[in-house]
Amino acid sequence: VLWDVAVGCLALSVKLHRDFLPPLFPILSSDYEELAPHDMGYGDLEAAQRDILFTTSYNLGSTPQAILDDLWIALPTLRELLSFNQGWSLVLQETWLILYETVRDPEIMEFSLSVLTAAALIEGLVSVLVCHYQS
Repeated sequence: VLWDVAVGCLALSVKLHRDFLPPLFPILSSDYEELAPHDMGYGDLEAAQRDILFTTSYNLGSTPQAILDDLWIALPTLRELLSFNQGWSLVLQETWLILYETVRDPEIMEFSLSVLTAAALIEGLVSVLVCHYQS
């Protein structure tokens, strides 16, 4: 159990400090699992990380998808605007592509998640509407 916690702590710290910085390569879960002197599987690593976060009462907080879902529910005008076939799913796809591009820039951490998500949604919405009305 001690080794599971140690490897879980290492995995969490690397996720926080390294994963998004190019040109570094992501570290796979199998790389962590090999560090333990006993057989450690993916489920063991995930359980250790979950236990660590639970023990420290760490809150993962909001995600862009939760914010997008709330906006979809709260804005009937958005639903009306995107009432064409696959409208919302196309906007979601474009929004996520924009969000994935933004995480490459470390300066993006200056902005709150809600602001980034709203800005990406607006850009994605404009892009999808332009494509829709041009066709």
